[in-house]
Amino acid sequence: MPKKANKISEDKAETKALWKTTTLFIVFGSLIFAIFWWARNDNQSEVAAKLRYLLGIELVEKSAPEPIPVPVPPVIEPAPEPEPPEPLVFEEPEPPEPPEPEALEWTEFKNRSSLWPRTLNITIDQEVTLTYHGNTYGEVAFKPGQALAVIGFSEDGYVFGRVGGNEMEVHVSATNFESWFENEHGENFVVSPPEKEIIRPASDFEDELITELRIWCLKNYKTPLIEINENNLVLRWHPRSRDEADANYSMEALSVARAYLRIQAKLGGSDNYASCEIRDPDSGQLMGSNGIFIPRF
Repeated sequence: MPKKANKISEDKAETKALWKTTTLFIVFGSLIFAIFWWARNDNQSEVAAKLRYLLGIELVEKSAPEPIPVPVPPVIEPAPEPEPPEPLVFEEPEPPEPPEPEALEWTEFKNRSSLWPRTLNITIDQEVTLTYHGNTYGEVAFKPGQALAVIGFSEDGYVFGRVGGNEMEVHVSATNFESWFENEHGENFVVSPPEKEIIRPASDFEDELITELRIWCLKNYKTPLIEINENNLVLRWHPRSRDEADANYSMEALSVARAYLRIQAKLGGSDNYASCEIRDPDSGQLMGSNGIFIPRF
């Protein structure tokens, strides 16, 4: 056999022997490692205990397995009691502002009898002298608190009324008119009565007086035959019919006297008493007479 072939055979035999040796080392090494591992970890085998003693191997302490956690039941807290709802507070709306009182002209008030008082109280202490055409017929005193039954109102701020059956004309400033009106109508109206004026008679006072009195008699009795005498008034007037010749016309006489006092007061006169006779213009027969006292202050 050639040399070269022998050489190859030898090399193969060596390699094979080397693999076998390596395999044995690995097998025996693994076996020894397994024995050592077994001896270190087996704490119940007596053989393993002897090997640990002979080889000086310490037992590997195995940590105790962690306990399986026991599930803790969730703590169910009681639901909080709901807070009571806040009470509903209803705010009442503010009342609307009351409307401003309406300004009422005195003329309008004078013509609206639904706004008039039934009575007013006189608020001044007044002593009135009865006068006619410069003649004096006595005195009458009026005290505060006397009730004046209201008949009407004049353009110049006077209230027409009666006290104890007697007619009067008193300026509203001498009564409790303002306080009465405020209490009765103040929420709805405001009124300002005319200020009291002192009227001085004109130089032609007598002429104006007789002229206006004749006009009044013409409108009311269809005759201008009125006389202003020293002591009284005389109206000459035909009876309505011949059958009424004996009728009493005292109420007509009273009406004429009242008209005289109001007309002369408007013109600045100071008379507060007057009497009137009604006579037939043909025969002069007296058909009625009457007088009236109208204090004015």
